[in-house]
Amino acid sequence: MNRFATIALLALVACTPSPERVADDALRAGNQHFRNGRYTRAAEVYGQAEDDARAMHNRGIAHHQLAAWTEATTDLQLAAQLAEDTATQVWAFHDLGHTLVSQAIYSDSLAKHHAEVLDKIRIEGDDVARKVSLYVLRDSLRQETRRLAQVVDSTLAAGAKAYKETLRLDPDDEDARHDLALTLRLIAQRPAPDKGNGGDKDDDAKKELGERARLLLEQADELVEQHRFQDALHLLQDGLKQDPTLEQRKEYMDKLETVTRAAAAT
Repeated sequence: MNRFATIALLALVACTPSPERVADDALRAGNQHFRNGRYTRAAEVYGQAEDDARAMHNRGIAHHQLAAWTEATTDLQLAAQLAEDTATQVWAFHDLGHTLVSQAIYSDSLAKHHAEVLDKIRIEGDDVARKVSLYVLRDSLRQETRRLAQVVDSTLAAGAKAYKETLRLDPDDEDARHDLALTLRLIAQRPAPDKGNGGDKDDDAKKELGERARLLLEQADELVEQHRFQDALHLLQDGLKQDPTLEQRKEYMDKLETVTRAAAAT
């Protein structure tokens, strides 16, 4: 390498900021955005120092403020991995636990709201299109409520694990001990699976159905998947004469009848 190339290379290296400088600049600018409530921008700026535990921790807190739970969890887990000292790890794990439990509380509140909406849905009248729309809405809310219940259970468990990790690293952290106790109490208060989460009772009903009724329901489900709603309805209506336990699925048959009428009207 000639002398001029060497000088140019040295100049380039001298002008390239060190990782520490990049991290410090990202933290300084990100903190300014955070203090002013610009959490999205703060997260973007912190992201300029993805190899710095402090920046990733702060980005996690910014995402927490935005209720971007998945991003916040990822950031805080990364901060714990990047941390080179116990104090920073403790900080990251404690806030990870707080984020996970906050997500659980948020999801539980949303699930309760869905349950209230479900309680108010009444599928009545002769307006076929409206009835189909309400069936779709109700089924969607039930599925989402069940999903949210699973989120609550999983994030509470993960939050408790994060608090336990905090205490493993720092047994004298009384805040983490208090938060762990509260989280374990929330876990203990959770309803049993498939109870109180706004879901329907299809599983319980199936257990009480006769053998022929269960077989007919499986056949009807296959027809529904093929969009043969009328065939599925006739199958169940005929089956009801042979196995009265199918009466437990009257709501399902009512839904099929409504969909069939809607299809015929188009």
